[in-house]
Amino acid sequence: MRTIEKNQRKQESTSPPFSIGAVLKIVGIVAGTVAGFCTWGVDFVWALVGVFLFWNVIKGVALSVLSLICLIGFIYFIFTYIF
Repeated sequence: MRTIEKNQRKQESTSPPFSIGAVLKIVGIVAGTVAGFCTWGVDFVWALVGVFLFWNVIKGVALSVLSLICLIGFIYFIFTYIF
């Protein structure tokens, strides 16, 4: 009977509800934002807002440029080594 009660008792968790990596990530973001604000002022905040709002557009343009560079490299490879 004692072992059944002992097994049914809920064990307390020793781990915190958040991970150390998540805390370090948040601290890094806050520290980077504060450092950027101290260095460049309000313009840094506006740049962050712009990046946040237009992230999908920036990512799309970057992927298009990367695809274009790969295509140019492939065409260059074809013309220099095959022809």
